[in-house]
Amino acid sequence: MPFCKTHRRLTRANHGLLLLAMALWLVGCAGTAGCERAAVPLQTPPAPSKPPTYDDQTGASPAKVPATPQDLKRLAHRPLDALTPTPDFWKRPTYPNVPRLTPIDPDRVICREPAHRHGLLVHKVRPGDTLFKISRRYYRTGTHWQLIYSSNSEIMSSPQAVQVGQLLYLPLAPLTRADGSRRGPAHRPDYYVARAGDSLATIAAFVMGSAGDWQRLARINRLDEPTHLTAGMRLRIPRSSAP
Repeated sequence: MPFCKTHRRLTRANHGLLLLAMALWLVGCAGTAGCERAAVPLQTPPAPSKPPTYDDQTGASPAKVPATPQDLKRLAHRPLDALTPTPDFWKRPTYPNVPRLTPIDPDRVICREPAHRHGLLVHKVRPGDTLFKISRRYYRTGTHWQLIYSSNSEIMSSPQAVQVGQLLYLPLAPLTRADGSRRGPAHRPDYYVARAGDSLATIAAFVMGSAGDWQRLARINRLDEPTHLTAGMRLRIPRSSAP
């Protein structure tokens, strides 16, 4: 019995010492953490800057914006001349290194036609035109209107779909002789599409009736040199009367 009582007393004493050591350790940790927190300097947020406003004395500046509704209200009641920008504000920007564009001259626009249209006559549809009338105008008979429609089927939905200002391409089969030579049309077309081997003289002889009219043909198409003629070029044909 005395031994058991002594053992119990020692056990309680050890437990008390262990609890005391743990308490001291916790106190020490708390103190260290407090020191570390105290060593970190406090970062205060920067003071808000004053918002910019318009200057009532010098007028509105592009670098300043209204900050409050009061500023907007005050500016709304100011005279217009007080808010006039600098003289350079309304000046149109100039670009010295960019050349000025000249208006397009339709007579100098060179149109290129695909290969399957080389050598064809071109008629510009006028009010009242029909395929029958166009055939009679150039072929001296209206029976070739189906050939005209076949040559323009890609741009016409039906033989009656003839629109004013439309360009119709006229086939050369009715104008081709048995030996392969061509006879001139009964009327001058509006345009002619040059083909390989053509010259201004041969075109003038074919569509205008005289090879000597090649100079008029070159002048109305603004061709400085006869050698500038190339296959596929759509040429304007001058009227019968002299310009």
